Amino acid sequence: MFSMDLIVFAKSIKHHNFCVAGKNKADNKWVRPVSSMNGDALTASQCKIQNVYGIYDLKPLKIATFLFEKEAPIDGQPENCLIKCDYIPQQKYKIQFQDIKNYLDYPQILWQSSLDYVVHDNGLKDKVNSSLYLIEAFDLQLYLNSFNKRRANFIYNNIKYDFAVTDPEFDRLTHTVGNYFSSAFLCVSLGENFNGNHYKLVAAIFVNEGCGRFISINNNIGVSTVDDIDF
Repeated sequence: MFSMDLIVFAKSIKHHNFCVAGKNKADNKWVRPVSSMNGDALTASQCKIQNVYGIYDLKPLKIATFLFEKEAPIDGQPENCLIKCDYIPQQKYKIQFQDIKNYLDYPQILWQSSLDYVVHDNGLKDKVNSSLYLIEAFDLQLYLNSFNKRRANFIYNNIKYDFAVTDPEFDRLTHTVGNYFSSAFLCVSLGENFNGNHYKLVAAIFVNEGCGRFISINNNIGVSTVDDIDF
């Protein structure tokens, strides 16, 4: 059993529960708290934090002390750690939007190619040493595709990407703030194996909300290869 202070960078939707991910404040390494050795998501009741004033919902950019039973890596997600289920993470404080840049990752490419998935195979464990990145993206466009699925089209390191979005803030942003942002911080994640593929996801979107704009977006802007997965 071990404890860790995590800066939470994602609390996204996964099978009607929540996929939480954060960085260890001590060494900046990614950790994904899970509820089973199979990488199951956290329930709403497991996504709570406690401070001197009470118990509250866990939210991105909070810093909290988590207690883990053991490391629980699976293929494509080496950062998974099994939570101690009867322990409520203790909140310390939070970081601000302007602090996010201090925790960025700088991969050359987001998992092998510009496609929105990685094929599951026996060598995946050796090919994927991180299933989570915090990046600065440009020309972010948020839209619903022709299957009414939430998508994000963006440029990172001069490469255009188009990923499914699992951030529950998507609807609020696109209804009240904007669907286009010239720059944004994104937490991107590689999902679990689904029908032989690991899909690339935008798990969290951090934007300067005063800079959002509404533009007309073609809902076929990107080629979506996942239309029926239950996020």
